[in-house]
Amino acid sequence: MKAYREAFSSGNGNRGLTQEELLRRMAMVDSQYADRSSHTMVSRWESGVTRPNKQRIEVFCRALDLSEAEVDGLMTLAGFKTGTAARPERVEEPVASDALTSVPSETPTANPAAELEPPVGLIVSVGIGEALRFSVMSCLLPGLCILASGYILMAAGLMDPWLPTVYVVSVMSLMLAYKFMRMRGAYALQEFLSVSLFFLLSAQLLASAMTRMDIYGFYTLGEFAVKPFPYMLALLVNLIISSASALVFHLLWNWQYGSGRGANDPLRRAITVVVPPAALAYLSILVLSNIGVWIEFGVQLAALSGTFIILLLLRDPDVDPPERDRRFFLYVTVAVSATMAIVGGAAALAIYLVPGLPAILPDHNLLYSWTIDFAALGYPAEEAMDRLNVGYLWQNACIYAYMVLVVGGSLIAAMYRFTSRAAAAAEPEALVSPTETLADRTQA
Repeated sequence: MKAYREAFSSGNGNRGLTQEELLRRMAMVDSQYADRSSHTMVSRWESGVTRPNKQRIEVFCRALDLSEAEVDGLMTLAGFKTGTAARPERVEEPVASDALTSVPSETPTANPAAELEPPVGLIVSVGIGEALRFSVMSCLLPGLCILASGYILMAAGLMDPWLPTVYVVSVMSLMLAYKFMRMRGAYALQEFLSVSLFFLLSAQLLASAMTRMDIYGFYTLGEFAVKPFPYMLALLVNLIISSASALVFHLLWNWQYGSGRGANDPLRRAITVVVPPAALAYLSILVLSNIGVWIEFGVQLAALSGTFIILLLLRDPDVDPPERDRRFFLYVTVAVSATMAIVGGAAALAIYLVPGLPAILPDHNLLYSWTIDFAALGYPAEEAMDRLNVGYLWQNACIYAYMVLVVGGSLIAAMYRFTSRAAAAAEPEALVSPTETLADRTQA
């Protein structure tokens, strides 16, 4: 198959197709290859790690417009023709014809894992390389943008009371755009987790910005109380927490789905990947913030963690319920999402409309407490709760919109794709090597 791909002539003088181009041509024949396949699938076929089933060979042949003799040759080598088949006709491309005889045997070697599994040192170096690359792209570059924008605002002398809110909202919007542009392939879920945690943590600053405070207490740094500096530091802390949690998520994902050493149970795999990074984010907030943020962020984090566990289960190749059960799960997901949206909206309004609800000003964290200097903040203490109440309305509106539209919408869309996914071919892929990993099959 590799020889046919590399020998393919597009008619414009160029020869050969990349694996991605091959998949695009196959998607024109069968649309299921547009959303459930990746170049790793082609790599497994060409290396002999897995053997494509009959339906996939037929799509491959149609995508490359192979002759009947070439199709018969591939089918024979794949074991879909009984008896001794005649040698196929000589094709126009000698490279492709010669390569038909070099397809690996279906019989595994005495110790295939020892031959095909990469050395432990290579795995460690690749893991460190991925961690460094992710740290630069997902944390360092946005962090420099947050620092630069904050110092520009301070250098310009923009000190209006509404500036912290505009600054926080602008950074949140830019981070959403940047992260969603990076959501491709195997990194999609970790980037989604990273931007979701950053958004939920930064939305907490919208309430405190109305009071000219922040949830970590940076506003107590004297002359910086009414400047963007406290919010710049708070946004950087949020970025570090969200990026560290996403990195832990990715490393655990590689371990559970990519190393071949993960748990056998799909639910256990998903929980192992999601719970530790969520716990890391919550423990960070537990230490750095106050009880009001603990409660709010804890509820939001529980809903977010449950969503990611379901997303991992939907991508797990071992999860394959009957069609009737898939439709049932879709209806339940829509119903539960709608119910939670109604309850969440009612709770957000209650915080603003119902008088006397307890509110907590950011005057302590788990490490120490401090006294609020309202004179430095520029308003009397009697206004603090009114300002905080208005801030809660903006905060909850942003969190509600994100959780319902983005998180809930992504879950429903994933469940819909899972339900409407085209049925697999009647003959499943025949495994040739036990070293094929779950990560190869969960790339999306």
